[in-house]
Amino acid sequence: MVNCMYVVNEKYRNSRKIDFNRWSNATEVDVLINVLIAGMKVELGIKKLDGYSFNMKTLLMELYHSYLTDREQFLAYYRRPVEYNFKVYLTGKNIGNRYSKNPHISFTFFVGCIDYLVSKGYIENFDGGYFRDGEGGSYGFNSRMRVTDALVSLWGEYGINPGMIKRFQPEETIILKGPVQRIPYMHNGTKRFMKYKPLIPDYKETGKTTEMRKVVDAYNLLLERTHIDIDAECITQADREDLLDRLLHAKDKFRYSINLGSKQVYRVFNNGSFKNGGRFYGAFWTGCPGILRKYITIQGEPTVELDFSGIHIYILYALKKINFAELHTDAYELVENDPDRKLNKRILLTAYNAENAKETAKAVFKNAIDDGIKHRFNLKKHSQVYDKLELLKQKHAPIVDYIAKGYGSELQYHDSCVLEKIIKQFTKMKIPILTVHDSIICQARHKDFVRDKMLQLYTAYVNKAFKCATEYNPAYSNAGSVFQKFRDTSITEPWRLIAAINKLIERAFSYTGKTPALQNNVIGVSEDSTQHICSRSCHHYRRVSSIRAGKRVFLGKIRIQTKVIDNVVYVDIVQ
Repeated sequence: MVNCMYVVNEKYRNSRKIDFNRWSNATEVDVLINVLIAGMKVELGIKKLDGYSFNMKTLLMELYHSYLTDREQFLAYYRRPVEYNFKVYLTGKNIGNRYSKNPHISFTFFVGCIDYLVSKGYIENFDGGYFRDGEGGSYGFNSRMRVTDALVSLWGEYGINPGMIKRFQPEETIILKGPVQRIPYMHNGTKRFMKYKPLIPDYKETGKTTEMRKVVDAYNLLLERTHIDIDAECITQADREDLLDRLLHAKDKFRYSINLGSKQVYRVFNNGSFKNGGRFYGAFWTGCPGILRKYITIQGEPTVELDFSGIHIYILYALKKINFAELHTDAYELVENDPDRKLNKRILLTAYNAENAKETAKAVFKNAIDDGIKHRFNLKKHSQVYDKLELLKQKHAPIVDYIAKGYGSELQYHDSCVLEKIIKQFTKMKIPILTVHDSIICQARHKDFVRDKMLQLYTAYVNKAFKCATEYNPAYSNAGSVFQKFRDTSITEPWRLIAAINKLIERAFSYTGKTPALQNNVIGVSEDSTQHICSRSCHHYRRVSSIRAGKRVFLGKIRIQTKVIDNVVYVDIVQ
């Protein structure tokens, strides 16, 4: 008997959730919408034309965006009316949900438009539901849809192009979630619980939230005008073998799918508090495997990733008014040249977020399995994690009250505040940087200056937040004044502006003569990835050349997956 769920799983796994904030102001799009709605009026006898028109525009532009990103990709959506209730009933009145920006979307109009396009052969649709896997388990899939060649031809007939894709309204970039809740469900006849954090759409606007939003919005504007790419085709053979090993050992994973068009970030706070969490998410590089991040390019240039070495350890010791750097010890080594350092690091980082040792062990095992590297650590039983965790607690006795005590969300708040300072600094200077939690990806030529600013701004934060007295002598002067005139410049031609800035780099980043050996110990900043040089024989370089020539290029998806040829498994890269 064919496993129905396996077929469904493989065919429709390449999908993403529907985005109701897609829009367009182009005349060509309006003409196409009017033609389709006129057809619905004649064939279905509909009367509420405006409602269907608004929903049809969002649907068509979202399908178009999905098609440009990945022609094989499905869009997942709901066919239940309750999922289209974007209002929150509170204190006797309806309050708009700040996370849903398009007020025109409704179940009747949106699903009605989908059904009409299906009937005309413009999209193919698969109704979701719950399916059994033949072994007593069940899985839930949302409905999915994808364009057909008929709709692609229709777009061409009416002159629709990528530049017409817009947002209905700017997305909310400061997101607040409530405490973790548990939802029961049945699996193999056993009651289990799924954890999730509900959104809080009605939080009170304050001066602090307004200022945070301004920082993120300015940062997103710079990112939108910056060409950020991945030179995936030039991945070295050694890295291909590493990726293959991860894919073959990872649980339920058969590909890495990276949407290069996802460049906008937002901050997420947790537990109903703006002092919990606050990290930056949303852009493709935050979820990109570390082994691929070294191939990221900014404005066509190679990058490096600069990582705060053990920032949470430093912050926890700072809470105790101790400068961890002055202890001159490796945070993750239990013995000199510890062969288990990477495992120790995973355990300690996991323990910050866990409530106890048991949760720590479970999380370490799960993450190692999901990442496909459990075999590398030779993890076989939870007692291995318990023993290591106890030794790590002994090593870090001054901060033992913060280890495996659920303090991770507060730690994330502090490291996100440091990153916010760094983002604000470089956004003002019109120098694009990418953040991955507590690390910074920047153009290779800026790495020394970026490292210096990371150290300087980290020191400024811990001194103010924890009343510490840590000193740092910057190795480079503050270049902000040199770039002052660029702060309000509209980057309509980014390559010209970047070229102008480059001429000022040498004068702006004036070296003060202070070597790291003469500076006070603050925190380590390591270079996590080697500089990758493009071979100039790939799709990436052709995209860069098109941008420099003034042509707009829509960046789609990169899929890195396994492929079998003559019973041999390879890594297949599709750009």
